[in-house]
This record gives sequence, structure tokens and C-alpha cells, in this order.
Amino acid sequence: MKAMARPAQNVLPTEPRGLRTHEAAKYAGVSHWFIRNAIWTGKLRARRAGKVIIILREDLDLFLDSLPMVTPSTAGWVSARERKRSPLEADAFSPKRPEVCAAA
Repeated sequence: MKAMARPAQNVLPTEPRGLRTHEAAKYAGVSHWFIRNAIWTGKLRARRAGKVIIILREDLDLFLDSLPMVTPSTAGWVSARERKRSPLEADAFSPKRPEVCAAA
């Protein structure tokens, strides 16, 4: 008896092509409000399926790629804040701080 060949089956992708807002936020590593705001302001393309908002992965990837890169000049406020910090502020939980000892 010969084994019969099985007909080709349509294989569904393991990941959905469209994402809901909370799934898109998880995929992008941001809050769902960030995603919703991007949709409302027209920065991120989305589609509506009844009451559900669907974002295609391709559109989400394009939106994420369009966001500005962080450069040392845009993150300069962090180093400026570090330079202004006094030694007492650097160790905020130190019991040797005068304010903490005086309050006790």
C-alpha cells in the first residue's frame, strides 16, 4: 500500500499582521497612550475594524523608525544635572544626611 501525499495546507503566520493598541505598545516598548496619541495626531497609520483599532506591523515599524534618535546633545540635561548634584544628594538614602539626623 502506497502512502498518499497530503495536500498542501495554508500555513498561518505565527504572529498576527495587525496589532491592537495595547499589543502595539507592548511590541514597541511604550505605553498604549503613546500609541493612541500617535494615531490621534496622524503620526501613526491605523485602521478600524468595527470598534477595534488595528495597527499593521509595517506601519508601526515605519513610525518607530521615524522617531528622532537620542544623541549626546539631546541627553545633555542628564550630565548637567549630575554636575549640579552635591555629594549629599548623590547618596539620597544615606542616614548621615543632616536633615535626616535632625528630624530623628
